[in-house]
Amino acid sequence: MLIFAVILALIILLVAFFPKNTPKPITYEAKISGFTSEGPYPIVGVTMVDVFNVTVQNTGKTEINNMNLTVERLINQTITTVGSFDYQYENFTLKPGEALSVRVDFLLGLDEMMSPNQSFLAILRTNGIILDERYL
Repeated sequence: MLIFAVILALIILLVAFFPKNTPKPITYEAKISGFTSEGPYPIVGVTMVDVFNVTVQNTGKTEINNMNLTVERLINQTITTVGSFDYQYENFTLKPGEALSVRVDFLLGLDEMMSPNQSFLAILRTNGIILDERYL
């Protein structure tokens, strides 16, 4: 019985003080540092284009792969995807401190452009994780 208690005590001590090789979770630090619109203007007939310029920046110390930038149109609580740039198909990497400017063209009819209560939302993601959002 004493031998069992000593062995059990040694196992508990080994488990409690043995260093664990648990990997640290990767934290991504990136932000949308700029989100502007050049304003809607006509291109043909009643078709309008709104050009968005979105600048994203890696503010962390880790490279970020599989970036996804989406611009969504919000009208009276309804979300409509404006444009989507999915860099994972290009194996895009944003290095620490690096910034990237992206242009998103959104084509729609004049009546859609004049919708009241509309705003726009840029969302920056990697691997399904939302890194930043910016409203315009």
